[in-house]
Formats: sequence, C-alpha cells, structure tokens
Amino acid sequence: MDRNFLPAILMNKCLTLVRYFHDEIGLNGLPAKITNSDYMPVLAFFLSDTLAVMQDVALAFKLKMASWVATLICLVLSLAWSWWWLIGVAAGFLAAMLLARKERAGWLYCASVLLGLEILATDFFGWGTAYPDLRDKALWVLNDDPAHPKTTWLDFYIPRRASLDPNKLSEFWGPSGVT
Repeated sequence: MDRNFLPAILMNKCLTLVRYFHDEIGLNGLPAKITNSDYMPVLAFFLSDTLAVMQDVALAFKLKMASWVATLICLVLSLAWSWWWLIGVAAGFLAAMLLARKERAGWLYCASVLLGLEILATDFFGWGTAYPDLRDKALWVLNDDPAHPKTTWLDFYIPRRASLDPNKLSEFWGPSGVT
C-alpha cells in the first residue's frame, strides 16, 4: 500500500471543489457512489491514507448511531423520571452532530482523492503532463485504459466541461508553477 501520492496542490483544488459542491447539494448519495463502485478497492487497497479515512468513517457512523440511540433513551428517561436526563439528550445530540461532521469530512476527502486520480489519469488541464510518473500510477491504480480513461468523477463534479470557458478553468485547474 502506498500513501496518497497526489500532489498537494491538486488535492487542495479537488477538496475545495468537492466541499463547495456538497455544501450546495449535501452529500446527495456520495457514500453510495463511492462504496457501490469500482472505486472502493482503490480506496481500500491501494492508498493507505484513504483506508484509514474509510475506517474512521465507518467508526464515526457506528458511534453516531449509538449516540442517537443513547439520546432517545435519555429522552424517554427524562419524560419518565427526571428532567436531569435532558443533559444526556443534549450530550447525545452534540456527539451525534460532531460524529456526523467527521463522517462527512471523510466522504469528501475520499471523493477528492478519486477526483484527483481521474484528473491525473485524463491529463485534465495538463496535470498528467506535469506529473507523468504520477499519471502512470493513477492509470494503474484506477485500472484505466490510457487511451480512454474513465471520467466518472470529472463528469460528476465538472459537468459540461466542454461548454465552460477554458481560460477560466485553466486559471483554477492548471498546474501552475510545475515544471
């Protein structure tokens, strides 16, 4: 297993786009898109940092569900016995919200990694040209055909790329300063 080999500047750009996109529409099925695809082995087996993130996401989800159950139990106890159990309701609610935030951040990171891999593999705005060794590695990890790499995540996050102004896109997406 290898650590995430994507350039930091590319990861920052991908994470910015993914966060903006999901701030507008919510997660909108992102966990299902990641886990029910060919990309799950990429995240779980080829990149050790995403494996750790996926494990954290799974743990956060389980703890979040346990927090909701504890919140419900404390609510019932507060109605049946004492209002002091409302402190447990507040604590359980806060824990569930914090765990949901951690879970969401993990999903967004994984989506950013997958988007970054596709950007390298497809040579989107010169990223593959700027990093030829990393492009080959991304193609291998994604098990893509170099002549026709998949664009699942590019299509999801940047639909209608052909109709957008290339100069505006290259300002944000181009690997500026890379030799």
